[in-house]
Amino acid sequence: MKKISFSLLLIFILFSCDKNSENRGNKILKDDLGNTVSVALPVNKAVSLAPNLTEIIYFIEAENKLAANTTYCNFPPQAKSKPKIGDLLSVDYEKLLKIKPDIVLMTVEGNQKAQYEKIKNLGFPVFVSNPRSFSGILKTIRDFGKIFGKEKIAELKTEQLQAEFDSLTAEINFHKSKTALFLISVNPLIAAGKNTFIDEYLKSIGIKNSLRETKSSYPVINTEEILKENPDYIIVPSNQKKFFDEKISANKVLQNVNAVKNNKIITVNQDLFFRPGPRFTKALKIFGKKLLTR
Repeated sequence: MKKISFSLLLIFILFSCDKNSENRGNKILKDDLGNTVSVALPVNKAVSLAPNLTEIIYFIEAENKLAANTTYCNFPPQAKSKPKIGDLLSVDYEKLLKIKPDIVLMTVEGNQKAQYEKIKNLGFPVFVSNPRSFSGILKTIRDFGKIFGKEKIAELKTEQLQAEFDSLTAEINFHKSKTALFLISVNPLIAAGKNTFIDEYLKSIGIKNSLRETKSSYPVINTEEILKENPDYIIVPSNQKKFFDEKISANKVLQNVNAVKNNKIITVNQDLFFRPGPRFTKALKIFGKKLLTR
């Protein structure tokens, strides 16, 4: 990126201004589900229940206000040293009561409704994030800027991400007639539909999602459906590539799919690609390069 030193200097100045001008007061927020959240802003103590939300907190330099996160919160590396409140499927409510956070941050796709209800019943404000596109990711970053009193840093960094996104999509938007199937699971076969942020990787560079007509965001499919759609590319999580290769070897239907016949199987790092957060543009750049080599 251009003018990096100037940007870093500006971020430092803005961070200093934010830190010195924190005036807390009760505010009403609206989360991505349209729920109203009453909380004193900026918050001083937060709990994150999703890896992408933890990444955003670090991205806007509010990690000193992160009291706990999940066992899956492994980026940036410093996030692994934070106290753990549970994983994506379970929450240690006794720990939560001891921490007494000002706010609990959750996602729609990564967390459960029962967790939301339980935490609400314990009396903690809950903010639910649900980014389904790149613009949705930017919105979440700005929302967190308000929550943590980091509005200026959040605005500056979202502008930088938008510039990166615009540059990348202009550079690698060339697959106008190609189709792709983006698998998020091999056993069972689960793919990303059009109403997901994962679909944005395809749409951003002009590739059509083979499942663009499905109503479900993450439909369970079978090999016959894959052959029917006959995608030019199949994207598979790298930690499941071995299982997908075994499935191909044992299934003649899959062997007749264009992506398989033409060796157009693309692997992606699930920790990077399946988290709607500030590394979206990094993932998109990697994705574009992988396509160019295939």
